[in-house]
Amino acid sequence: MYSNIFEQQVYHGLLNGGGDVVIDVGANVGVFAKYAAECCPDSEVWCYEPVPSLEACLRQNTRPQDKVFTKLTPLSEACKALVAAQRRVALLKIHSKCAALVLDAICEGLWPLIDTVVIDVHAVGNATLTRVLESQHFSVTIDQKAGLCWLPGKASESEVSKLSTSLMVAKNTSNLPTLLSSRPKPRSKGQGQVASSRKVTPKVVNGRLARQELGAWLAEFDGIPSSRCL
Repeated sequence: MYSNIFEQQVYHGLLNGGGDVVIDVGANVGVFAKYAAECCPDSEVWCYEPVPSLEACLRQNTRPQDKVFTKLTPLSEACKALVAAQRRVALLKIHSKCAALVLDAICEGLWPLIDTVVIDVHAVGNATLTRVLESQHFSVTIDQKAGLCWLPGKASESEVSKLSTSLMVAKNTSNLPTLLSSRPKPRSKGQGQVASSRKVTPKVVNGRLARQELGAWLAEFDGIPSSRCL
């Protein structure tokens, strides 16, 4: 999983540093949560993981001082709290076979406050998810090349094709002008070059460097049960 996130950059451009909260449903052991915390240092990352063994690892691997929290509050209740406080959700990321149920848990008042929804999907059920998102004024695209593979590196091609996912990306069109106005403006770098005003750590952007630094980075994690979780 780390290669999908840090080397292939499947979430590149979806976390722009805005918003108050990133919600990670199906957080596994916290690899994406770590990535989200680095990309959005001013946002909180709320993690949900239903598998007890993975949740135990997730709790060991996430730290409140990094603004990463493993939530005990039901998602439906957390959504109501976000609406009451009018907090914006930069990204709702879902990796779950029950993605439709997760969307059902989103209360009506929160949808306008969500900038982007990303769901790891298989072929079955995509039409239902698309209808739900489009009914809430989201523009939906599916990138078959940007999905995640949750298998060890020695998995056969048939196993990879069966269990790999595509990435469904839904952008909120109702608040698009707000998103564009809040995006950091580029600054001149001289000789016609333009550089972003926000610096991203090399291990997030540079795939080669990410692999070199990966060992040291993963040393921060405790109790990862196996390579399947990564």
